[in-house]
Amino acid sequence: MFWKSKTKLPAEKSITYIQHNIFFIERLIGTENFTSFPLINPNEFLLDFDGTKEGALLLFKKIIAVLGLEEIAFKLDFHWEKPVKSKLHEGIIDLASLYQKEKLTLGTYKAEKEKYIVSIEMSLLKNAHILVYTMAHELSHYILLTQKKLFYNDEKLTDLMTMVYGFGNFWLNSQNWKANSLDHTMGYFTKEDGAYAMAFLLNYRNVPITALHGLDKSAHKLLNDYGQAIEKSDVKAMGDKNHFTDAEINTRLTAPLIDYLCDILNDELLDYSYTDGVLAHIMLYNDYVKKGKGKLFSKRRTDVITAINNEIHKYIDLTLEEQTLVNGAFKIFDLYGNKPLSESSFNDIKVTWKQNLESRNEMLEEILEHIEITKKLDPQLMHPLRKELCHKLIPYLEMKIVDEYGAEYLQPSLNKSKGLYANQ
Repeated sequence: MFWKSKTKLPAEKSITYIQHNIFFIERLIGTENFTSFPLINPNEFLLDFDGTKEGALLLFKKIIAVLGLEEIAFKLDFHWEKPVKSKLHEGIIDLASLYQKEKLTLGTYKAEKEKYIVSIEMSLLKNAHILVYTMAHELSHYILLTQKKLFYNDEKLTDLMTMVYGFGNFWLNSQNWKANSLDHTMGYFTKEDGAYAMAFLLNYRNVPITALHGLDKSAHKLLNDYGQAIEKSDVKAMGDKNHFTDAEINTRLTAPLIDYLCDILNDELLDYSYTDGVLAHIMLYNDYVKKGKGKLFSKRRTDVITAINNEIHKYIDLTLEEQTLVNGAFKIFDLYGNKPLSESSFNDIKVTWKQNLESRNEMLEEILEHIEITKKLDPQLMHPLRKELCHKLIPYLEMKIVDEYGAEYLQPSLNKSKGLYANQ
């Protein structure tokens, strides 16, 4: 790794990934927010930690406060991946080595309705730096996936987000810098790439490397060498540029975006189903309308009319939520590519989807009017329009996206989409 006392930079693809995603995070959370998180001093942050679950919970709450998430209902759990014993007489566990060798799951994040659960591997109580960084990493998943509604999960992006929020010093102090290979690491970045990310972030924020605390000598030298190389480039001017080519951006995001859109269409993110009871209400109402007794029915069976109204209003709310999900996904695509969606092949999908949602809302409003003037209701409500949308989008994905970018990496998404509404 070293030749004539000069440190070799990470591979070009790694540098490109790090730079592009740091600037993507800045666009995602806003420049003011991006620059508002100071580098956290591990010595001060860990001052009162006693190595217990209770102590970990206090750290967890401190991290939540740093991230400004105090109003969110988080729960901290603990799990065992593998019993760990310290070396005789030393009381020290090399968790960085253990993680690399055993591939332990040090932390998980799970969203359940309005509750968000972070689970931490028990052995982390013996290494405070890894404990803090892992908890901050899992909470960063909440920010990216739940708060910012990214339609894909990227662990390295989450590591960068954790560094942006001020916890990079903990990542550096969690590594086993005495290992021969820089690839021997705790986390998702290699030590080489993670150190470059920290050096780049420090340079961009005009923070000196001396602001870091408790660094191993090897880590300090690596960051210093990277910092000198980074200073030769105009980092401030990089933010307005795309570091990935358009083809690379589409290769990275097209498949997960299609998966996400298919999940929306397939009712995996929104529940458009209705019960047999609602269908029975509609059929009963239609039967009375057919007999010319619709007005009499409306007066006597207000419970049925109310149930139908409530169901239709539920669908109106769902179409608004669907529009929010779709617009949010395309906004992420905009921010990641750093250019308007109108210049992308996905713009046709957005326009088609918007038109379909507008048609569905018009149909639902019309159904509400029909109840008032006692006309028959379509038992399927607006479901045929959702099926129509699916049938429009699949050929588009096949003809436009696959033809332009190749079918191999998109095929799982397309196979999934072809099954939508197949039995309806």
